[in-house]
Amino acid sequence: MVSLSEFIEFLEKVAPPELALPDDLIGMQIGESRRSEWAKKNLRCVVVALEPSIAAIQHAVDVNAQLIITHHPLFYKNLKEITGGLSQKVRSLTSNYISLYVVHTNWDFAENGVNDTLIDLIGLVKTGVNSMEEEPGGGRFLTRLCTPPGGLMSLRMLLEILNLKLKPQRLMYVGDLESEVKNIIISSGDGAEIHFLKAACNMGVDTYITGEASYHSMLYAKENNLKLIIAGHYETENPGMRRLSQILQVEFPELKILFFDSQPVGYCY
Repeated sequence: MVSLSEFIEFLEKVAPPELALPDDLIGMQIGESRRSEWAKKNLRCVVVALEPSIAAIQHAVDVNAQLIITHHPLFYKNLKEITGGLSQKVRSLTSNYISLYVVHTNWDFAENGVNDTLIDLIGLVKTGVNSMEEEPGGGRFLTRLCTPPGGLMSLRMLLEILNLKLKPQRLMYVGDLESEVKNIIISSGDGAEIHFLKAACNMGVDTYITGEASYHSMLYAKENNLKLIIAGHYETENPGMRRLSQILQVEFPELKILFFDSQPVGYCY
């Protein structure tokens, strides 16, 4: 048998908590808060999912899982009430004695984590790790620096590769399709705040790949000659959670590790 304590100890080596942004609510969100008690809970089945959605939690109930690991937190800061869908999720987890553990920005930034998985999937070459300030006085936001294989490709070609590999519901971009892509920053999910784009421009980066971006971020990219690719929040982060499930299955072959793969939001007509 594998205890919850043993399992989390390994998970925190793979996704070190110290890599998370200071205000990120990672770790155990549903379950026993005292680590000393984790050794008393044995695991047989674990579900890994991007989102702690009602569907993902119901899947964990259906397969009799003892633990669900998600990328996005169930609870965020400034939570004022537990009602509606959130209340339903909490009841489902607690009534079925399922713990919920979150690996968020610590898994984004970890080696072989969300950003690295996206680089590998696209076939880019990682050249380094870049640290940017989240906000004045905030934490450090770690992005990945990379280049195309061979050192050069057109924006059109990069978009075609992303479309083939990620199959996004929509693929948005800013820039000239025939322009050259040389130096790329990967920042999966919601990683295109204007101060990040400004830092990328100051570094000489010509292309920025992320999951979602605001109108103003897209306008900033256009006016500062930065090619910006918006490939979908789910599409850029979900592969990293699939990889995590595979890593955990290799480490704990005696456990059933199930990856719940479902696009939680449909937004294209």
